[in-house]
Amino acid sequence: MNPYDTYVMFVRLRQGVVGERERVVHVVPAPDAAIPESDTLTAYCGAELARADVDYLDSANKSFPCFACLVAVPLPVAPNLPPPPPAGV
Repeated sequence: MNPYDTYVMFVRLRQGVVGERERVVHVVPAPDAAIPESDTLTAYCGAELARADVDYLDSANKSFPCFACLVAVPLPVAPNLPPPPPAGV
């Protein structure tokens, strides 16, 4: 896989599973065809979400986003740019 291709999905716990206040949009890695699917999804924030309990969303703007997921999601690496200099240089 090209490092520029970071495939993610947006999910939110279904109504009735948790209170409305906790129904934030989590970011999860898209499943890899080579790895069998499990019954849970692990969000970038570390939350374990049961597949049966989530709604799959087409964008992150359907509800308040999980800030921890947004901070932790890997950023794509542009294929033709040099790597950034080491910190403190």
